[in-house]
Amino acid sequence: MKFDKFTLKAQEALATAQQLAMAKSHTVLTPLHLLSALCSDENGLVIMVLKKIGANISRLKNMIESELGRLPQGQSSGQIIPDPAFNQIVLDAQLRAVDAARGGMAARNLDAVARSYIKKMGYGKFFPHSLGHGIGLDVHEAPRISWLSKDLLLPGNVVTIEPGVYKPGLGGVRIEDTVIIRENDCSVLNRSPKELLML
Repeated sequence: MKFDKFTLKAQEALATAQQLAMAKSHTVLTPLHLLSALCSDENGLVIMVLKKIGANISRLKNMIESELGRLPQGQSSGQIIPDPAFNQIVLDAQLRAVDAARGGMAARNLDAVARSYIKKMGYGKFFPHSLGHGIGLDVHEAPRISWLSKDLLLPGNVVTIEPGVYKPGLGGVRIEDTVIIRENDCSVLNRSPKELLML
């Protein structure tokens, strides 16, 4: 991760969370690791707030430790990957767009289905390209499925639906299917696996 945009305290907490994940042989960094790191700083803001509201800090730490013990262990190259929820957000956006695609729909409205979901999940600024495009004699042709598009999706159009999110210091995920637009829905022409692949 690139920490240059975080405050010093946030950098310290993330570094501690990564160290904790590595020490426990976890290959995925989760919010539990960060919560554990924040609760380990006895003079930090989190502990101060918990004390202020009368929380049982010892019990909370035990619960966090118990949940961390349930996480799968594995061997890694020393690099901790982000929570797979990142992949799930892109997959959910892609599936929503596939479900919404139909003849007569404005291409920009189909783009908005995926884009609004990704934005709602907090990754909107990391989805820099259009949702998809037509495929025919050329790989990229009309209709263009973009927030700027004035194209209309017509029955018989073959298009891609490929949302992607690329976060600096974290990585990127793109999930793509090719579909044929029908009058009331679309049909997926390819069946590719949707599991997270680390390249």
